[in-house]
Amino acid sequence: MKVLFIVTVVLLVSAKSYADCGLGRMDFWPNGKTIYENSLIVIDGYSLSQKIILQLNLKYPVYLKSGDEKVELTVEEIIIGEGSLTQAILKPVKELIPGREYHIYIDNIPENQSPETKNWNSITGKYEYPNWKVIKGRDISKPKWVSKPKELKKTFIAFGCGPEAYVYFSFQASDQSEILIKTSVTSLASNKTTISYLKPEENGVLKVGRGMCGGAFNFNEGDNFEVKFDIMDSSGNITSWTENKIAFTKPIESH
Repeated sequence: MKVLFIVTVVLLVSAKSYADCGLGRMDFWPNGKTIYENSLIVIDGYSLSQKIILQLNLKYPVYLKSGDEKVELTVEEIIIGEGSLTQAILKPVKELIPGREYHIYIDNIPENQSPETKNWNSITGKYEYPNWKVIKGRDISKPKWVSKPKELKKTFIAFGCGPEAYVYFSFQASDQSEILIKTSVTSLASNKTTISYLKPEENGVLKVGRGMCGGAFNFNEGDNFEVKFDIMDSSGNITSWTENKIAFTKPIESH
């Protein structure tokens, strides 16, 4: 009976996870609550939410709002990953006013997708679009490497709705703003290059790959790959990779 209960729980959790994957969601960056006057905004759209990302400012206006002030966001770049992930790099049409708190909004999203496109606020108990308070000043300094990335390990876990496959790299960089890593993975078999802006983990690790519900890199184009890393901070300052690309093999399921 105990075994039956455990199996039932696992099946229910798997079913919920599969449903969550199909509905889609959006993640917003920067992660913190403060930004500079010249900050960028990045949105990750998964599964069904990808179509919203692809039609921002066409069918779905996107903007920041603080009181009566409305600041349009222009789409600077759209990045399409290999596993149900599409990213948008957004830039305010004007610099933001220090001391003000800005909320991001996306208009015309269907009601049945609305909760999945917002962040859960544990304090209010509601789904809400994120907000940021503007710090006085402009960030114009480029990020700096403290130590260059090195491969640490690989993991592969097979799930019903897709594998979780990652290559882990060590990572250390410094900047006055939050940073993303512009990760460019090239298949040596097809010469295809896929790009994605990845968020480093707090423990100094960068996970290159995909989760159960999707992600940037599937590793379907052969077995051998190369990767390079550029650093971009939340104000759009970029430090380009100047070293040789790092060679690695794709994660595989162990038996």
